[in-house]
Amino acid sequence: MNIGERIRSLRKERDLTQKELSKLSSISEISIRKYENGDRQPKQNAIFHLAKALNVNEGWLMGYDVPMEREENIILAEQSEELTSFIRYLESIKYLVRIEKDMRDDESLTDGDNETFVVSLSKDKKTISFTEEEFDEFQDIIKKSIEFEIFKADESKK
Repeated sequence: MNIGERIRSLRKERDLTQKELSKLSSISEISIRKYENGDRQPKQNAIFHLAKALNVNEGWLMGYDVPMEREENIILAEQSEELTSFIRYLESIKYLVRIEKDMRDDESLTDGDNETFVVSLSKDKKTISFTEEEFDEFQDIIKKSIEFEIFKADESKK
């Protein structure tokens, strides 16, 4: 099954019209039609948006022998509710959040677990990537900033 057939099959399986998938993925209805008919091959960015809208793994959508479930969903299920909420917040303000495995050969890891993750945020054609530690720090800074703004607002009312 090629990528166009997979898109069509998933869209129908989820009872979506091409128009509805267009809205969910921010890809034009005409492009979706061309992908499904095999008239055009989606670029990587379109594949990402379609996979996210259809809630499947990008690699699976492209025909690779990988699990169908989005890796992001597996990772989020293992993370704290606070992290999940923070990621959902970023998505609500129109950031694309991408979580990927970062397999590295790092002998400094003493517990034998060399699996880490990279979090990429994209908006307005700009992307920045964070290691797990950097993303945790980023999340903490945002949280403290919000708490400080609430504190200032509360103090100004006294």
